[in-house]
Amino acid sequence: MKTPMTQFRIAPELKDRFRKVCEKKEVSMSDVVREMIEDYVNLNTVGLDQDTTVVINDNIEDDWRKTL
Repeated sequence: MKTPMTQFRIAPELKDRFRKVCEKKEVSMSDVVREMIEDYVNLNTVGLDQDTTVVINDNIEDDWRKTL
């Protein structure tokens, strides 16, 4: 299934390392990026309907992650 293309900038060295890792694991770079984006959206979306207009508020004053 073809979908519209999304472009973004990445340092050439990082892109080359990413390409090499994907080749070694025999996965496409596109598949990996799509999976990472989907994981990010799922982890940062509230509700079973996965409504992306309702995003987790990460500006909580007592957030335990700030101490890490």
